Parts: sequence; C-alpha cells; structure tokens
Amino acid sequence: MEDQPLFNLADYTLPSPDELDMTETKRQIKQLIAAYRFERSNNGMRREPPVTSTLSLVTASFSNQFHSTTEQAAMDNLKNSQAYSRYQFLHERMARGLEGIDYPFDADKRIRRKNVFVRKMIRGENRIKTMKELHIEKDAYNDDLNWACTQFAYEIGIHVWKNAKTE
Repeated sequence: MEDQPLFNLADYTLPSPDELDMTETKRQIKQLIAAYRFERSNNGMRREPPVTSTLSLVTASFSNQFHSTTEQAAMDNLKNSQAYSRYQFLHERMARGLEGIDYPFDADKRIRRKNVFVRKMIRGENRIKTMKELHIEKDAYNDDLNWACTQFAYEIGIHVWKNAKTE
C-alpha cells in the first residue's frame, strides 16, 4: 500500500504579484469594494465600512435598544430583504479577503501590509500620507500594497493571472 501524504503543500502556495496581472487584479478589487460600498449605502449604512484596530471589518448589527413595533418590523424587513442578502455576501467576501492578507512569522509586517491595503483600497488615502504616517519608503509601500492585493484577491478568487485570455 502506498503512503499518501496528508496534504499537498502546493495547495497552500500563494501566487506572487509577479504572476498576476496586477492592473486587472486591482481593478477587480476596486469593483468589489465599489459594489460593497453601494450595498452598504443601499441598506442605510455609511458607505465607508468601519474598520477595527486589528484591521478587520465591523459586522453591521442592530442595537438592542428599545424600538417600537414599527421600527422592529422595518428592521426585520431589512434583514430579510434581497438587498441585505447582497450586502451580507459582499461583506463576508471583504472580511475573508482582509483576513487573507498575511505575512507569516512577522506580525509587524502583517499589520503594516493590512494597514496599507485598508488605507489605499478601502479608505482611498493618498500614498504619500500613508507612507509618512507608517514611516515607510515608496518601495516598501508598493511591495506591501501589491502583496496585500494579491493575497486579498486570491483569497476570494478574483485574482487575474498574467496572460489570461480575456473575452
């Protein structure tokens, strides 16, 4: 009987930014974020999602304060609506993508990479401002952003390989 490995390490190998069409991959990320922001707004939330201090998305929740029966019915209708389902789907993908941004064995670099991604792709902050506040150089900023975009997109399956045939 042949010994079969428990897992194939190649299944856990992520592509590098050099293997992806970064322009197209970033365009896919921007489309996802635009759709997510639209659905947040469409469901009565602020367009820009709140981000925790650990750089995770805050899940929308309704407070447990007293509401009239009319308000409660409106909230129940919202929770059951198709628009809210679209929001939840996009929120789960965004949260999963953010959790996919990693730098194994170096927590500081992992946090910096996520921070660069959140500031640029979600908040739309200026590169210079981000570089000054994080005390990093242009090469480190670009490297972190490209790796973060690669990991985010790969985690949720919206990455675009180089030389991919477009229809």
